Amino acid sequence: MDRELEQRWIKLPEIGIEYSENIMTVNGRILSLPDTDPETLTDYLEIGYETINEHLREMKRGYRYWRNPTSRRSILVGRLALMGKEDEIFTEEGLKVKDDADLDIKHLDPLFQVHWMAVDTSLSTPEISRNIIFRNRELNGTWLGMRRP
Repeated sequence: MDRELEQRWIKLPEIGIEYSENIMTVNGRILSLPDTDPETLTDYLEIGYETINEHLREMKRGYRYWRNPTSRRSILVGRLALMGKEDEIFTEEGLKVKDDADLDIKHLDPLFQVHWMAVDTSLSTPEISRNIIFRNRELNGTWLGMRRP
């Protein structure tokens, strides 16, 4: 980890992965991206680099074991919006995109494009997943995720 990063933090946060849902946590909590500035997100991704990459490797090994090599799983980095509030994060064009696989940085409001870029510069591929429904309803919503390139 670089010296500048260590100097910005009095105590480094603990970056983890909540395994059952593949959600990145910071000190045991999920991120709400509207409440997280992009520079802090970049720091979290750098601090958790080893943890994130190990989890991505484990997911890849698991899918090979179950003979499903075409499945791409991602780690959900942070929630962008609660269910039904997508108009606050997407452009008008983005709201019309039907398939999540077709969503790109240009479909995000400029406020959230910098979050996309934070994931992109961490050497992972960013992706948006809309209207994810979890067993824990407090997690439902639209998420920014990351996967291996």
